[in-house]
Amino acid sequence: RRRAISKIPMPRYNTVANNTAAGCSGSGILLNHALCRDNTITNNVFSYNDEGIIITGSNNNIVSGNTANICSGWDAIAVTNCLNTTVSYNVVGGNAVAISVLNSDFTHIRNNSGLGNDVLIEVDASSKCDIVGNNASFCNQVGIYSDSTCDNLTITGNSVWNNTIYGIYIVGGKDFEITENTVGNNMDTGIHLSGSSRSQIYHNNIISN
Repeated sequence: RRRAISKIPMPRYNTVANNTAAGCSGSGILLNHALCRDNTITNNVFSYNDEGIIITGSNNNIVSGNTANICSGWDAIAVTNCLNTTVSYNVVGGNAVAISVLNSDFTHIRNNSGLGNDVLIEVDASSKCDIVGNNASFCNQVGIYSDSTCDNLTITGNSVWNNTIYGIYIVGGKDFEITENTVGNNMDTGIHLSGSSRSQIYHNNIISN
């Protein structure tokens, strides 16, 4: 069976660029060691794999300008147990969760887009992350989601339109700043907070939810 096109167990300061992976039973690119850090993954194309890009226990990486569509596993881009990862300018479509961040503080999720995902961005058990300038629209469930174990997230400048349930859905957590987003035509609620505390929501443009 086809496996990952690149599995980087330990090195630093690498660039993984301009690759194509389709029909893999695993992930397209896998970084999975604490010493595997300070790498850049850019301009790769993944389709019909189990997952696209998986980063686990690896810090200070950049994932930018990739395309990851129709991953049959759960996540197209997944960041788990990491610090200071930047996920930017990726196009992700037709996935369950397009961009997943778990237990990864100081993650920067910026200017990503994609259609037909269940959820474009999901952040769980993470702190001091920013979600900025993404186009989180036309999702089958939610554009941007965060769970009860998150705190100090900044969600700003996103375009969140035409999602089947919620535009932005925050379950618990604390100290969120949700500002200057455009949230429109989401079927249930534009911005839904459930049990969150000490959050600030201001200067958003909320239309026809």
